[in-house]
Amino acid sequence: MTTDNELKKGLDIPRKGLIYLRKQYNTNLVKAALVIVSAVLMTVCLGLVADAFLPLSSFMNWAIVVKTFIAVPTAVSIFSLAYMVSLFFHNSKVNSDPSWVPYRSRYSPKQRLYLVGIVGALAFVFNYGWRTSTLAASLVIAVLIACLVFLRLDRTEQQNFDTGVVDIRDIEAQKRIKENQKARARKARDKERRKRERRRKWFGPRGYEDDEE
Repeated sequence: MTTDNELKKGLDIPRKGLIYLRKQYNTNLVKAALVIVSAVLMTVCLGLVADAFLPLSSFMNWAIVVKTFIAVPTAVSIFSLAYMVSLFFHNSKVNSDPSWVPYRSRYSPKQRLYLVGIVGALAFVFNYGWRTSTLAASLVIAVLIACLVFLRLDRTEQQNFDTGVVDIRDIEAQKRIKENQKARARKARDKERRKRERRRKWFGPRGYEDDEE
């Protein structure tokens, strides 16, 4: 049976991968970029060759297995390249505006889960429409990896989750929802009041009362 330590080690692999990419970005950007771009080009070309020459007579045949072994490293390469680009824009934003807040930090884990659900549904629809393309499958897998990275908890969020503390961003979101509901109700009342005033203006008090009856 899988122990808790083994499970934690397995879940820790993506975090270590991100740390490795950040380290390469900060210490050896040119070499890392060349390796990742080369891997993307190589795997994409392999996928195009596989799509052109391998048969698709049935679901889960040997060709699908071969394409899967091509799609997964292609997805990892595409995600790595996208992550490097995101690090560049992140650092540029922080350097130009120290008060800038990263997008992941703007949303609570629950809110991020809702966003990932929407993105995952769109990715599923896209993959269904292009299910015979290895490149399309690679893009969907890369998006799913990005979604998992977007979902990951930082230390404070993990502590809040372990102790059952409600995220302050969820509380603020609930406040905004209630304020929006009150604003919509107020607008509806104002609209109804203006409607009654127009009726009273055009039909008079007597006609207005008959209309209400």
